[in-house]
Amino acid sequence: MTTINLEQREQLIESIHGIVIGRWFLIVGLSILGVIQIVAGIAVISLTWWMFAVVVAVPVVYNSVYSFCLKRPSTQLSDRRLHILTFLQVLVDQVMFTVIIYVTGGVESVAYLLYFFPILSATILYSDLEIISFSILTTFWYSSVIVLEYNGIIPHLQRYSHDPGFVGNAEVTLANTLSITLIIVFTAMFSVFVNRIIHDRELQITVERDKVRSILNSLEDGIIILDNEKRVLLINPPARDMLRMYEDFVGPELIKDDFSESFAELIQVIRDQPKTKQLGQEVKVTEGEHSSHIQVDAIPIHAADGSIISWIKMLHDITREKELDSIKSDFISIAAHQLRTPLAALKWFFKIMLEGDAGEMTPQQQEFMEKAYTRNDEVIEIVNNLLDISEIEEGRFPYEFTEQDLTVVIEEIFKSVQIDAERCGVGVQFDRPSTSLPPIEIDKQKLRIAIQNLVDNAIKYSPKGSKVTITTRLKNNRYYVSIADQGIGIAKEDQPKIFSKFFRGKNAREKETTGSGLGLYIVKNIVQKHRGQIWFESEVGNGSTFYITLPVLRKYL
Repeated sequence: MTTINLEQREQLIESIHGIVIGRWFLIVGLSILGVIQIVAGIAVISLTWWMFAVVVAVPVVYNSVYSFCLKRPSTQLSDRRLHILTFLQVLVDQVMFTVIIYVTGGVESVAYLLYFFPILSATILYSDLEIISFSILTTFWYSSVIVLEYNGIIPHLQRYSHDPGFVGNAEVTLANTLSITLIIVFTAMFSVFVNRIIHDRELQITVERDKVRSILNSLEDGIIILDNEKRVLLINPPARDMLRMYEDFVGPELIKDDFSESFAELIQVIRDQPKTKQLGQEVKVTEGEHSSHIQVDAIPIHAADGSIISWIKMLHDITREKELDSIKSDFISIAAHQLRTPLAALKWFFKIMLEGDAGEMTPQQQEFMEKAYTRNDEVIEIVNNLLDISEIEEGRFPYEFTEQDLTVVIEEIFKSVQIDAERCGVGVQFDRPSTSLPPIEIDKQKLRIAIQNLVDNAIKYSPKGSKVTITTRLKNNRYYVSIADQGIGIAKEDQPKIFSKFFRGKNAREKETTGSGLGLYIVKNIVQKHRGQIWFESEVGNGSTFYITLPVLRKYL
């Protein structure tokens, strides 16, 4: 007896289940046909009601037994029982249909057409040789009935009210029997070819599936494929490890109750099926004193018509990355705090010297001291940016939203940058809106930091004699703020990384050697916290324009 693996077992059970369902339809159809013939008094005149009841009851009983067996968990079906159940799908039908042929006229019956059903079942369940074997067995059952009937061993049950000349006619009986047996054999041979086509297709699908599985199993990330009913189609070893599934998983679903409470949220995220692709969902799993962070990406698989037929859930353990980020944030925070005090002391010292409180200085000393004071301010700004980054990433960057006039906020920024702009020889223009704007809910201090950072950058990276323009408008129920300069611009290859931490474009580093590369990262975080968006347009040598959009309060829409 051949041993079958779990996957083959599931496929075989599914095939038998399909045959059982098909048999129910066949039983109902034949029952209706039999009732019509008996009531109308046509064709089968020897078939009584009690004979009809028995003929219907027997397949109903054994098909019900099949259904009951299939409802049991597949693990409770041993290989031996499954092989017996498979064998009976064909054999019992052959015997039953032979009985039906006999009670509906024997040699006169056209019920031999029912033999096509077990041949079809054999095509689904068996190999080429087994299909031929079952077809030969079928011809044996049919021929036996005809021989027994012809020789008077079993009585002939008349089908027609008239005598068609079949019974007792050796030539007609032989010709009819031979024709039907040949039809059965030829049908079986045709089924063999169909079986080979199906087998070849299954082999191709299996090879491609195994390739995909091999690739998925070799990945370090966990992969779970679900259908639209949330049933598991595939789960690779890394995913099993992440979910602590050390025993064989038989499915068909991932249910929270089958896992510890620690994995409840992760299982729910895996089972969720959003309307579109969803990336970067993070779930924290706490097991005792140990915590891990799992990132779940939901990727839909579309059919040819665009509908979603299944989902790929990618699980990536980002615990190490989180730990490194935490270590870096802690280091930055500690270093920045430690640097702030001596830098403040230096600033106080430089200021005393510049104001002459420590005595008069020569012009050259004054010049050096001013440069030192300026550089010290730049370092203090970098330290403050580092502290801001640390607070942002740790969620300690507090926001206090109040209703403010956006035009007034930008007006204050416009006035505060004039001194720096004049020193750099750059003109700053504020293109005020023609009508007053409704108040906006913002954290005034934070948003001012963001917009002023953009204006400072525009001034810093613009040549002398150029102009920076600040514009504020209300469009499509959104506030639009733009800062346009005529400066060095941003290279195309640098643009995707411009809002990243510690990134500065090559031409920006050449023009201004100092800078932390943190300003635009902070700006983007502040804008996003205000439920806004930020983007830019830029070309090297032709300047840049940064755009910020912010939502209007609902009560002013």
